Amino acid sequence: MRYRSLRLLLLLSGLWFHLAVAAGPDDRLLPSEGLQGSFQQQLVDADGVSLGSSEGRFAILTPHFFRWEITAPGSQLIISDGQDLWQLDRDLETATRRPLDPEMLSPMQLLTRSRAQLSEHYVLEASLDNLVLTPKADFSAPFRRLRIHFEGDVPSSIEVLDSLEQTISVDLTPDVGELPDATLFVMQLPPHIELVEQGTGRR
Repeated sequence: MRYRSLRLLLLLSGLWFHLAVAAGPDDRLLPSEGLQGSFQQQLVDADGVSLGSSEGRFAILTPHFFRWEITAPGSQLIISDGQDLWQLDRDLETATRRPLDPEMLSPMQLLTRSRAQLSEHYVLEASLDNLVLTPKADFSAPFRRLRIHFEGDVPSSIEVLDSLEQTISVDLTPDVGELPDATLFVMQLPPHIELVEQGTGRR
């Protein structure tokens, strides 16, 4: 269950990170320069069986700051400070840091472009309150379908169908009228946490 939860955390953190930097002012996916609030998420397999659920807090600040924290069950945190991706597991007392690579195709790079640029590799279906991305046949993507639901101009939920036919659903409850503080995107590691540097060969 822990590894499923961690996989879900990494995928969704990447996706929501890119909602903050996805586009220019004409097709921005966020209504303002940032968003914060609480979330509830669930992972369901191809047969409709629940593989786990969790809840916590999120924060996004343009152009490149992201925070995704699971508070139950367990305690896990991912932060992007624009240069590095930090992952902290408080239960296991371990942390990792790796550089963000803008050229690497992964969930952390999926939504870094405007809708016009996304249309090069994805079929976009837009309605008044939904945006659906489906990878084109000649493009390899880490998901089969991504749907973002909006209430007004604010994203309220996200649903991802992954390559294993599992569905990841996240309901968002934004803090109305509040923007996250920049200090939320600075990782403060307790002294007893073991830090592993990925991509550098250091430990």
